[in-house]
Amino acid sequence: MKILIRWSTALLIIFIFLFIGSYKYLSLHNWLFGSDIGSYDTILQETLKGNFGVEYTYGNSFGDHASFTLLFLLPFKLLLGPYMMNLLILLTPLFYLICGFVILFYAKRKKEISWPVMLTGMLAFILHLSVFRGNYEEIYGFHIDTASGYVMVIFAFLLQLHKEKRVNLKILLVVIYTWFLFLKEEMALLGLVFFLVLWIFSRDRNYLLWVVATLFVFGLQILLISYFKTPFNRGNEVFLTRLFQRISEHSTIGVLNEVPMNQFWNFILFYSITYGFLILFQRINKIAFALFVVALFKSAICFVTHDYFFYSWHGFPALALFSGAVILQAFYPVKSVYAKYNPVLLIMSIHVLILFISLRNDYEYSKVVRGSVHANKNYKEHVMPDLIKIKKLIPENHVLALNHNLTVEFNDGYRYSMYPRGVNMLPSGIADYVLINRKFKGASFLSIKLADELVPDVRDEFDTLAVNESFILYKRIKPHHTKDRKLFIKFCGKQTLE
Repeated sequence: MKILIRWSTALLIIFIFLFIGSYKYLSLHNWLFGSDIGSYDTILQETLKGNFGVEYTYGNSFGDHASFTLLFLLPFKLLLGPYMMNLLILLTPLFYLICGFVILFYAKRKKEISWPVMLTGMLAFILHLSVFRGNYEEIYGFHIDTASGYVMVIFAFLLQLHKEKRVNLKILLVVIYTWFLFLKEEMALLGLVFFLVLWIFSRDRNYLLWVVATLFVFGLQILLISYFKTPFNRGNEVFLTRLFQRISEHSTIGVLNEVPMNQFWNFILFYSITYGFLILFQRINKIAFALFVVALFKSAICFVTHDYFFYSWHGFPALALFSGAVILQAFYPVKSVYAKYNPVLLIMSIHVLILFISLRNDYEYSKVVRGSVHANKNYKEHVMPDLIKIKKLIPENHVLALNHNLTVEFNDGYRYSMYPRGVNMLPSGIADYVLINRKFKGASFLSIKLADELVPDVRDEFDTLAVNESFILYKRIKPHHTKDRKLFIKFCGKQTLE
């Protein structure tokens, strides 16, 4: 029976990966993604050109966050070139796939896990809350944060295997944890919380070494961010300033009242209640407990970013962490007095039943995506000939300001910012060309109001270079004697704007 469960759940994980991946591929190539995925692709492109970390929205990406894990993708960018975005959109679902297989591997090594508990545990991961919408990464297509929860869960399960001496994974654990830390400096804080909790409860000197190493990496990340910082970077202090401003204006209670019950508190309560019932009937798994605390800490960060939706890159990793903590605890031995009745199976069965019911939200959302893809496909077929003609007039070494949805059509060597950045918003004055959609009739996950606000002001500085039925291309006519342009050259190099 266990073999049947392993194979069937493995196939289900692969199916969900392919399902989400196909939706993301269609969305990317039908102009539903843009923004950050374009920035990440540009970072890789410019780094290969010798312009380390440069992109044209915030100057140098590493001046905002220490996301040096991106550098591991450079060989893939070199190999794939303009097709790199196809890989980027698949990275988060890929880590979902890997995480599922690691949990399966863990369950296989722990032969004492009964097949019903194994089945409910696997389904609890496969169908976790917002599994489609979170992995889909609307608007952005890819964000460096989104898969961090899966990476941490992978690390936790392998660490548990290592502690139980079922397999020696020292080198692999160091590699995965280092990779996790350099996703972003925030991950170093999550790792610090994780190992502090483990050290407090076990007083194991090895955990203290992990704490010290994490502190060292975090300090190094802060220094590197300061080194690469440009006047166009936002920095973490922006979010903290906004949080304190909201608290001063609305009080702490007022800020808490802003949080949506159905999208935030209910999700936390759901996993907290399940975990709470599990530890009533089981010995507490220290690693699972540390993972649960990290999930709470990650949820708390949503207050700093003012983003309370667990399908976004800020909150979604917390769902993976909650799910991992629940499953790791469920796979732990039941207290002997309750062993005859196996209450864990009942708790996990109810947990999975609620997850099945909640799948309706993901299903309804997938219908919205499917409709949006269809709408944009028709629109794209109509305007693509016009875009091809316009594209021939734009030199690759000059910066183009464009609508974020179109970045996928300019990922073959072009430099671009998402307007109005590069025109009349920081870093203003660096764009030599501006491409405007005359009548965008496709679908977008950005509201119409926001889309209207993003149209740049091209008066005085630009002249019309080409016009057709679908697009207008403007070329800068005034000399580039703007403060931001000079600063961009100073901090990023003259070759970035030539």
